[in-house]
Amino acid sequence: MLKEFEGHKYVCIETYRKSGEAIRTPVWFVSDKSALYVRTYEDSGKVKRIRNNKKVRAAPCSFDGSILGNWLDVEPEFVDNKYDEAGLKRMFRSKYGTQVLFTSFLAKLRRKRYVMLKLLPKHS
Repeated sequence: MLKEFEGHKYVCIETYRKSGEAIRTPVWFVSDKSALYVRTYEDSGKVKRIRNNKKVRAAPCSFDGSILGNWLDVEPEFVDNKYDEAGLKRMFRSKYGTQVLFTSFLAKLRRKRYVMLKLLPKHS
């Protein structure tokens, strides 16, 4: 199921406003054999929308959000285990290199905190 995301640099996650309007956001991601992982600011709109509505879809995409594959219904979970977070940070550094270091530096300057989201494929 997650094979379709291999070789891609971005994933588009679709979250929903309280009104039901879908919002699509391209983001960096890493994956293991069972889930996709997204790193984002804890006060971002997508985090707020996920806290209000657990319905989320994901699809491989380009930098500008152009969809490059099929949509996958996913179940979002917040990663709250520091051990898991440390491993995920290493995975992001391995995949995105100095870009991650630079964005982390900017986040620190802006006093922003990251959260990790785990996106598990839903089984129909």
